[in-house]
Amino acid sequence: MQIFELRERVLDLLEYDPVDGSFTWIRPTHPRIKPGQLAGSVGENNNRYVRIKIDGVTCAFRGIVSADFRGS
Repeated sequence: MQIFELRERVLDLLEYDPVDGSFTWIRPTHPRIKPGQLAGSVGENNNRYVRIKIDGVTCAFRGIVSADFRGS
């Protein structure tokens, strides 16, 4: 998935809160996830990096934020 495609898909599925830096689901991609639920999970081995899975692709939280969600 290219960065432009990722950005467009994230805009369609998630809402970013610049105050606390969190993402919440607008349109969840899994039946167990509900709209408004906080998106992401901590990686394996407690590596402290939050990851979000979109369309079967696991994306690093920091990579999603850097896809132009910080207002830069």
